[in-house]
Amino acid sequence: MVLLIIVGIILLPLFAILIRAFDSDASTWKLISEFYLSKYIWNSIGLVIGVSGMTILMAVIPAWLIANYKFFGRKFFRLALLLPIAFPTYIMAYTYTGIFDSTGTIQQLANTLLGNDFANAIYFDFMTPFWLVLVLSFCLYPYIYAACLISFSNDSAQHLEASKMLGANSISRFFKIGLPMARPALLAGLFLVIMEVLNEYGAVQYFNFKTFTSGIFTAWENGDLTSAVRIAAVLFATAIFFLFITHILIRKSKIEKASKIPIVHEQLKKHHHVLAFLFCGLLFLFAFLIPFIQLLFWAVSTYSEVVTFDFYVVAWNTFTISILAAIVITLISFILLFAGNQIRNIGGKQLASLGILGYSIPGAIIAVGIIMPFAFIDTSLQSNWLLGSIFGLSIAYLIRFMAVSYNALDGAVQKQGSRLDEAALNMKTKPLIAMFKIHFPILKPALFIAVILVFVDIMKELPMTLILRPMNYDTLATEAYRYAETNESAMQSAPASIILILLGTIPVIFLHKLIKN
Repeated sequence: MVLLIIVGIILLPLFAILIRAFDSDASTWKLISEFYLSKYIWNSIGLVIGVSGMTILMAVIPAWLIANYKFFGRKFFRLALLLPIAFPTYIMAYTYTGIFDSTGTIQQLANTLLGNDFANAIYFDFMTPFWLVLVLSFCLYPYIYAACLISFSNDSAQHLEASKMLGANSISRFFKIGLPMARPALLAGLFLVIMEVLNEYGAVQYFNFKTFTSGIFTAWENGDLTSAVRIAAVLFATAIFFLFITHILIRKSKIEKASKIPIVHEQLKKHHHVLAFLFCGLLFLFAFLIPFIQLLFWAVSTYSEVVTFDFYVVAWNTFTISILAAIVITLISFILLFAGNQIRNIGGKQLASLGILGYSIPGAIIAVGIIMPFAFIDTSLQSNWLLGSIFGLSIAYLIRFMAVSYNALDGAVQKQGSRLDEAALNMKTKPLIAMFKIHFPILKPALFIAVILVFVDIMKELPMTLILRPMNYDTLATEAYRYAETNESAMQSAPASIILILLGTIPVIFLHKLIKN
């Protein structure tokens, strides 16, 4: 019963969207469908294709180099190239805009050092689709990099060593062995990238690039919820399409893995050594170091102006809702996982896995989808417990991020095996007692990691928080976005942005330890 309730809550936005999409009350839908919908579709698909290609290029090459070769800085880059994932995309967008715009850092330096004529000569329009693709790729390539690094280091090690003994050169080993064997991992990482691109709002809105999420927000802000729901339905269909394609490609790409052996790192030749260092170094420089230093400079410049009592209130809001929601979500994931394992013989595990579908649903869809049932329940009960409340926002976070904690716990449970369950059954221990007295203590480290991962994801979440937050309730993410909406105030968003990025490095450290082990 508990299992069905949790899964029902997770699937609630989808059912609501399917029902409301057929509502005839859509004041602006005719205008949207005739003039804007095709732009939303093609812009979103084009952005997905562009970011997918760029992230594969940024991720696969350094992952291959670090997994297989010795060169100066290899150990440093193994961790450093994961760090850009801590950057929220909208923060990366306004930071680089602040560097390259007409009154930005580059123009100021050029004007001061080389004169106004030179500054005008090197100026270019940064607010174009190409630079949007590049900015998003800087933030998202670590999804593919991490997956490929693990695959290159472990899954293909035995085959690569055998090919070396047979005299295969580096290029041949990469294209004929390394890349084909890493394809399932690459596609899994690529799917996460695609979902993040479809979910993106802050950066595309900042660049005035019309996608599904910006269309959903526009319709919602104009009071046309039905049109927002219909756009969300098209976005969900697009997400399902990419999920289906990715799933087929992963199934076709699966290769039986050999036993894992340590890979022997080959020393690069001198000129190749330099090229490897330059590629990894420049990627780290542009994807993390330059924007981070710029934000630090802005944070120091605006600290006394921005960090007031109101800022501490926003930071407290962010911390409390993030940590409390993370703890609750992790506990519910633990219950869901345990309940699924208890009735695995009748499909409990498969039913429980439906609870993690929320991570593949863009946040804007979840937000729009739960507005309708929340409004109906509040109206029926004559209350405001759900819509525009902390409780309602927490339910949205549960739907979106339960997969994060569920997967972290599921990995620990798989290592644990079923022997403890069998022992508890033989001793006639009740399942509830076994869950809290046996499994809970053993899984404490995994539970702690799951709470941290969900905590950081909630802190960075923007689209759902913007739509569902209570009136006059801000988090660090919404505060940074509010300041960055105009270039003149982008500098003032730096203190909130720095906090988000530093906290975002916590799961990166855990991920690095996972890869290292």
